[in-house]
Amino acid sequence: MKPVRYDQDEIEKNLKEGHWDKSILPDYWDRNARQWPHREAMVDSVGSRLTWAQARQRMDRIALALVKDIKLNRDDRLMVQLPNCCEQVLVRLACEKAGVLSIPEMTTFRQSELAQIASRTEAVGIVIPRRYRNFDHYQMAKELQADLPDLKHVFLVGEDVPEDCISLQEVMEHPYEQECDLIELEARKLDPVEEVGFLVTTTGTTGVPKLIEHRIAAREVWTAKAHTLGRREARRHMSLLQ
Repeated sequence: MKPVRYDQDEIEKNLKEGHWDKSILPDYWDRNARQWPHREAMVDSVGSRLTWAQARQRMDRIALALVKDIKLNRDDRLMVQLPNCCEQVLVRLACEKAGVLSIPEMTTFRQSELAQIASRTEAVGIVIPRRYRNFDHYQMAKELQADLPDLKHVFLVGEDVPEDCISLQEVMEHPYEQECDLIELEARKLDPVEEVGFLVTTTGTTGVPKLIEHRIAAREVWTAKAHTLGRREARRHMSLLQ
């Protein structure tokens, strides 16, 4: 999906000045997994703890499943309605590797909001918990599927997975890397400059949610670097004052 927020002059300027490069976010997770495989990378509120190597393995397995098993096309849209958990991050990173546009959703969105988003984006699937905060997301997804023929795939996080859904846990446990060559993902991953990284939505406070083209990966990486370097510089400055 081509970005509309950046013209060619702006793209060339940022590349020439070194602000942007050709990296996507998963590239840094791959690098960290090589350099610090046993260091802790992720911790969430439900007790999941993953090292960089474990996170990369799960991310790669999800990406390969999307391509090889689910057979999603490049630029297909996948809605992700998960709370703050390791799986939410891994799915979104895996989508970048697989060339799939993820659409993160607020967990408070219900049928009306999700039906609007899925219809406008022709989303082919959704990733959800079975239940969250006493709400049955699985039942909502099945009702959405009844009215949205493009919404073919429902991925569930957790252990209680009905037969008509795809278990994300089983995907992350399946040794896809032994069956497929990871190099196949290189041709699929989203271009960090020429393509949109993912789509986001507004809250829909005064109406239905609006879709927003999120920053391209090059801009996202540059922002992360700027924040990190800014914090390092601040710490260095404080140490000089002490």
